[in-house]
Amino acid sequence: MNVYELITNLVKEKYDLLRQDHRIENYAHFGGVRGEAEFDKKVARYKQIDKLIKSIEKDYAIGIKEMGEIISKNKGETYIPKIFHQYDGRCYFGFAGCYISKNSRYYSNPNYEIDVSPTEFANIVCDNKKYIQFSDPGAKLKSPKEFYDSSNFIELYTARYFTLAIYNFCGAFIHEMKPMLRKELESIEVASVDETLSLV
Repeated sequence: MNVYELITNLVKEKYDLLRQDHRIENYAHFGGVRGEAEFDKKVARYKQIDKLIKSIEKDYAIGIKEMGEIISKNKGETYIPKIFHQYDGRCYFGFAGCYISKNSRYYSNPNYEIDVSPTEFANIVCDNKKYIQFSDPGAKLKSPKEFYDSSNFIELYTARYFTLAIYNFCGAFIHEMKPMLRKELESIEVASVDETLSLV
């Protein structure tokens, strides 16, 4: 079994349980009055699956750097993440998080965050050959680096809905990279499937 299949199976079972009884999630997280044996069994299984999914998110985490490696593998050229801040010498007007190719003049710049002029900023966000923008143009973050460095792309498949974190990524970027992510997860075989997966 590969990681993608494992995630898909767990997420499907988790939300099948919720469709059977919407109270399960509440009882699993907050406890409360115990129900009949069958209900208690479903609550226990829900908690078990939730724990396994959190473990997968940790063990197979794919951060901003790792996603760049996946993109590079799929596109046949190296891309690395950079954050460009639009700065006119007095004020900051926004930022753009991008994966940049070796053809970019900023590729060898050792800084992760780079200040650029408004004109250069416009050139960067319009050049989709050297730059793949991953930040949502409307994102307002106090610390873009801290936010993007803490992102875990595997949540695109483990979360029921896109997490709030995902909303700060560009929709076009998510659409383009999601199949790449799935392909990567399908290529990773799970060494051993925990026997608890077979419990119902």
